[in-house]
Amino acid sequence: MLFSTLPNPNCLKVNWLFRHVTECKTGHFGVCVLCKKMWYLLQLHAPSCKETECHIPRCRDLKEHSRRLKQDTDARHRAAVEEILRKRAADIAGNPAITQLAIMDTGSSLPWVQCSPTEYISQHSPIPLLDPLKSSTYASIPCESNSCQYFPDRTCIKNQCYYNMTYVNAQSSIGNAATEQFIFESLDEGDGANMDGYATPLGMSEAHYYLNLQGIDIGLNELDIDEVCFRRNVTDQSKLTGVIIDSGTPATWLVDQAYDRFRNEVRRTLARLVLEDMGECVYCFCFKGNMTQELQGFPDVIYHFSDGADLQVGFNGIFYQHNSSIFCMAVFPSSQLSKEHFRYVTIIGVMAQQNYNVVMICLPKNYIFNLLIVNFTLISSNLMF
Repeated sequence: MLFSTLPNPNCLKVNWLFRHVTECKTGHFGVCVLCKKMWYLLQLHAPSCKETECHIPRCRDLKEHSRRLKQDTDARHRAAVEEILRKRAADIAGNPAITQLAIMDTGSSLPWVQCSPTEYISQHSPIPLLDPLKSSTYASIPCESNSCQYFPDRTCIKNQCYYNMTYVNAQSSIGNAATEQFIFESLDEGDGANMDGYATPLGMSEAHYYLNLQGIDIGLNELDIDEVCFRRNVTDQSKLTGVIIDSGTPATWLVDQAYDRFRNEVRRTLARLVLEDMGECVYCFCFKGNMTQELQGFPDVIYHFSDGADLQVGFNGIFYQHNSSIFCMAVFPSSQLSKEHFRYVTIIGVMAQQNYNVVMICLPKNYIFNLLIVNFTLISSNLMF
């Protein structure tokens, strides 16, 4: 029996998984949860295996597949960079037009552009700046306009519509609301694009995109989290609940019950490392050392969404290097967010989304969120909406 002579206490569990794979009637890694865990183990083993004649099933095939996929990915990246340079891959704002690189922020209801003149941006900025006074398509929004009602905390000053926007754990912004022309040059592959990957329902409300998170694993260990804490309470409008995906927030924020289980499992896994006291940041969970060296072999974190969609995150999406000798966990408790309205919601930040293609396909009354994965291997690092 495979691994039966090894003294590791997890041998029985691994043996049982191998036995299940050989007897599973489903016969599909993407459907059976246990088969997916076994496949995850094989993927975890193959990249670090140095044996030329390894007896672990599929090890040699996975190594060869990873090599070919890397070559293909490198070719895709080179082609994408060339296309970006050719098309400038940017939004063009104003008339006359100026070009700026842009990101799509799923957590913000307002578009933002770098403007001049401003006291915060140097006149010698390395990027072109939009000057509203020189743009023929820029127009302030008057108070009587219907669109004024959609701006947060709107007020009227000299018949001009003003907004007051405060982001999570960030300073507020106050200014006059306006309209401007934006032209986006798309790198979309069109209707014939291969949308291979996992799909899970996506809901939109109050300018946020909601997902159905059902559980979290760290490696083979399923965290003891009541799924109810991830559900959205649509009847209570006094606070934000549920799980949202946010491409503008770096870290991931978990509701307290989930965060406590998550932190405890990370501490158990990294018990050999020395904790670092971060002083005033009472919720920062930090360790001494270099994370690239200390986190070799750290198990992936897997977020399980409805319809069998899994978001598998490596240590680079869970930790960040605070300085040369300290690294910290980029997962925080939502109860520590500055705005009380957000202290009951789970936020999947962009660090957890890196190395994935994220595609939002909007269909009538049906929103689909695809994690593009080819043969269970991540293929790119850009976000597409």
